[in-house]
Amino acid sequence: MKQLLCPLLLLLLCAGCIHHAYLPPKRPLPGMYPTVMPASDMKRCTALEITEESLAGRLEEMELRKGLDQCGLLPQDLALLRRSLAQRGYAELDARRCQGAILWVAFLGYPKGGLTIAAELADHTVIRKSWQLTPLSPEDTAKTP
Repeated sequence: MKQLLCPLLLLLLCAGCIHHAYLPPKRPLPGMYPTVMPASDMKRCTALEITEESLAGRLEEMELRKGLDQCGLLPQDLALLRRSLAQRGYAELDARRCQGAILWVAFLGYPKGGLTIAAELADHTVIRKSWQLTPLSPEDTAKTP
């Protein structure tokens, strides 16, 4: 019995030491903290109320939405981006693991309704566009969860 117990304990000990590495999914991952932009950029950011539809429209206007959708952007990701902009004035999509045409997209809120979206493409060019948004009406604010 002792001869069987020692190899069994050794096997259990070794099995407990096996490490499985976690790899994030290969789709654009929304984030609330900067990993693609310098953290110092957040000092200038201010909270910004915006709807998910408006975010989607801005991405389409910059011709980024189709590429993000092809990489696997989920509908609920826009909700997280909206919440992050409302709380911190910053949000991002990290798509570096997607092997698509877009590496990352950063959303920065500025005082008086300013929004800037910056994105790095696979050829390492950075595109950036800014808007001055009108404040959300009470009806729009009520619609956003």
